[in-house]
Amino acid sequence: MGEGRVYGAEVRLMYATIINFLAEFLSYIASFMFVVLIARRLSVEEFGTWTLIMRYVSYLVMAAIIYTYWARRTISRGFNTSKTAVVMSIELGLLASVIYLFIGYGSSAFFSQPLPPLLLASLIVLTEFINQGQISIASAHSPQYVGIARAVLRFLMVALAVVTVPFLSMGLMGVVIAAVGARAGLLAMLLYVNRGVIAESKYRRDVEVKWLKTSWLTLLTSVSGLLYTLDAVIARAASGSDELIAYYGIAISIYGLTIGTTRALPTLYARLLARRDIRDAIEILWIVFLINLPLLIGILLYADALAYLYNPKYAEVADAIRIFSLASLFSLLARVLATVVTGLEERDADHMWESSKLLKTTLFYIPAYTLAASAIYLGAVGGVTYSVREPINALGIWGILFLTYSASLAIGYDWILRREYGIKLPYREVGKYLLRFLVASIPMILIRAVWPVELSPHIWPLLTSFLPPVVLSMALYFTVLYALDPKFRDLTARFLKKMHSS
Repeated sequence: MGEGRVYGAEVRLMYATIINFLAEFLSYIASFMFVVLIARRLSVEEFGTWTLIMRYVSYLVMAAIIYTYWARRTISRGFNTSKTAVVMSIELGLLASVIYLFIGYGSSAFFSQPLPPLLLASLIVLTEFINQGQISIASAHSPQYVGIARAVLRFLMVALAVVTVPFLSMGLMGVVIAAVGARAGLLAMLLYVNRGVIAESKYRRDVEVKWLKTSWLTLLTSVSGLLYTLDAVIARAASGSDELIAYYGIAISIYGLTIGTTRALPTLYARLLARRDIRDAIEILWIVFLINLPLLIGILLYADALAYLYNPKYAEVADAIRIFSLASLFSLLARVLATVVTGLEERDADHMWESSKLLKTTLFYIPAYTLAASAIYLGAVGGVTYSVREPINALGIWGILFLTYSASLAIGYDWILRREYGIKLPYREVGKYLLRFLVASIPMILIRAVWPVELSPHIWPLLTSFLPPVVLSMALYFTVLYALDPKFRDLTARFLKKMHSS
């Protein structure tokens, strides 16, 4: 694995995508277990604090894009910069951890939140910076490890949280300890996966300097992508309600399940950087919505049961869960479009990274548009949560704003794709895919109509009532889809052949 090897061209699109989906499915289970565990053990105020801690972490970790952005693009194209990325991840991680200590102290003073767990979370920042560098390296040569890494992290968090929260009764502090320990375990795995690529690379001081000089672009990309996540902080400041933030935490965590299929995008990105074949994007759109649509319909049908699984006190959040989850249709399309637009960009391929040239590329146009749309969204969220004092009503309107925001991103990215490359994705063909997926989902609706779910405050009775119809619904969905969709039949045959040969 030396320099000059075009890793992205060797990526197996469907193989890496399927592995990512399977890993993501497992991470769904682990993530759900983790959130249910802490939601039932923490108070509403503690759960709201945990939500904000992870927001603070995400704001700082966005600086990791200074090295992850170019590492993905260069390694995929055959310029091995992995060791440079490793060095930068440690340097910036240490700096960000110190900055976080001040943020944690300020948050404790301003919101009257407990100081020790806020300060301990600085270790989450450090390990997250280093892990992001490792994930960016893996995404260029073996993108299936993006999904595997997520699953490993979630299961480690569950295992450690079981010890620290219910058994040791450490509350919010136990959750933070579990998060730190899980990230340390993940780092060990990623170092093993990337050992060959890292060993064959060389640290380049000149490359690090160039990446720092163009950090305005990479940070703009990161800020634009994460700016909308300020919605929780703005809503908390505008409303003064931890209850609203806790409700939002439930709704957005379930929304996260619906966009899990974006784990296919690192595979698409690596291939586009190396091959620039738009047909890869069509394949990804098909498989993304093949998984997303039944998940979305399932959430729409069982939102009340899902809310009860978290905690009966969140039962009122069911309608808001449905609204936020609907936004995933537009959010997924937007993310695929953004990946296509930036993956096709080749004006940065000479590795000179001159700011004047970068300003005239889609690498700048995409984040600039995202930044403008996010600013409008945040202003609207602040106005609504300040004006509407009842938490459930405010969350419902917030969900509508989020859906509108997601749709605006998809429309804008599509316009950039057409203007810059003269390419229009075959939406009529995508519509045919969606129609088949909808028809295959009809048994899910029928089962929900005739098979009631008992909303018990106790987890085990609720699970025994909830899981059987869900499992049957998914089995029927894939059975009907197999009969309707020749593309799905072909994928199934190839997958089974691959499994048999291995």
